[in-house]
Amino acid sequence: MFCRAIASGRITADTTVVAATGGAVAVAGAHFARLLDLSFRAVVPAKTPADTLVRIKREGGHFLDHFTDW
Repeated sequence: MFCRAIASGRITADTTVVAATGGAVAVAGAHFARLLDLSFRAVVPAKTPADTLVRIKREGGHFLDHFTDW
């Protein structure tokens, strides 16, 4: 996901990466965004487990509850 977007120019140094997911993809996205010094936001379901939200934050990402934050 990141490699193609960087290679094509869709992700640049100023890009905030956004992913709509509630699980491992959000954690992985936050991890790789941190490695690349990019901002990351995950739009997650309201019922996303608390431990997943903690893991997103631990990797440097932020999350939005798509039912209340939009």
